[in-house]
Amino acid sequence: DVAAIARVQLAVLEELDPDLRARDGRARASRPGPFLGFSGARADEDTLFVTRIEAIAACAWQAFLRKQLRLEPVHDALAELPVLDPRVRGQAAHAALERIAHEAGAAVHTDLDVALGNGAVAIAWPDPERLAAIVREESARVAAESGIHNAGFVRVLARWTEAALGVAREADWRAGPVAVVGAELAWHTELEDARGRTRRIGFRVDRADFDGLALRLTDYKTGRTPNTAAREEKRAEHFLADVQRGASLQAVAYAQGARTLAARAEGRFLFLLADIDASLCERVARADDAALADAFAASARAALAAYDAGAHVPRLLEVESGAEPDACAWCEVRAACLRGESGPRRRLREWAHAAVAPDATLASPLREAAELLWLGRTPAAKETR
Repeated sequence: DVAAIARVQLAVLEELDPDLRARDGRARASRPGPFLGFSGARADEDTLFVTRIEAIAACAWQAFLRKQLRLEPVHDALAELPVLDPRVRGQAAHAALERIAHEAGAAVHTDLDVALGNGAVAIAWPDPERLAAIVREESARVAAESGIHNAGFVRVLARWTEAALGVAREADWRAGPVAVVGAELAWHTELEDARGRTRRIGFRVDRADFDGLALRLTDYKTGRTPNTAAREEKRAEHFLADVQRGASLQAVAYAQGARTLAARAEGRFLFLLADIDASLCERVARADDAALADAFAASARAALAAYDAGAHVPRLLEVESGAEPDACAWCEVRAACLRGESGPRRRLREWAHAAVAPDATLASPLREAAELLWLGRTPAAKETR
């Protein structure tokens, strides 16, 4: 039915690019719509993982496509060759470090409180021959699971993994054995959302260490370079700014979750990157750091509120400057996005700025969408940076 198809196509065009000269078009532009990520409110979920919270804060539309609709990136089979991408590198390094813990008798793939109840195991660093075997075997397994059966690729991956593990050894095993509770452990923290309800934020810990008093939860990072400012105060400032924007939340979630299990607790990122100074490879969040805890809670509440309201807005622009975020250039699902379209960008910016006007009257879900777009940002941010 050509006429029916035409009506659908016209309705889509009117939604995507409403005629601002007409009253109906202006009204449509002021309302949320499905092509800008508004799916409708949903039943609240008791638990969201911290990685989902981070994804929502970065770009709620990308998180919706990947995590809820489970869309896969568009692949070009003729153009793709095996590459040492961050995902494969990360899997190999994580697998090798998990195996070191497992072979020494530490708990793996269980709940953190259960593993902690069983006690820590003093784990020594493997001898060179055993370490080489672990790295070689895990690199081959990860490559095979990625559909890569090239011996040369496996050798390159093993070489990179061995260098990454060298960073872990220098950071943690330099003084001798480490008291490890376990690897790949599940746990959570809780907070009150914007409506006063208790919500659980789940996470998985790459490694947990416990010396009888202090519990340290570690997340290995292999695909992202940390801020390398010379002064510790400056690095801490950047870390806090990241958390205020909804990024780097895992370490803070670790610290807040671990404080329920030990007298002292901290979460940390350990960047397994051999090309940076060893003194810069850690970022630590202590459970008693009030600034980080408050920033984490604010970011999580904003992401949860937008998620509950069904406001999966694409971050097509930085609302302070109007510029396109750098991340758009390498987004894996950009083919299913309105990136580069001036109309949707204008609507998002108008909604965002209407939300911070003195007489702001935005109703849900535009209110939650705007709060997410402004997360960790202020109207004056461009001038004060």
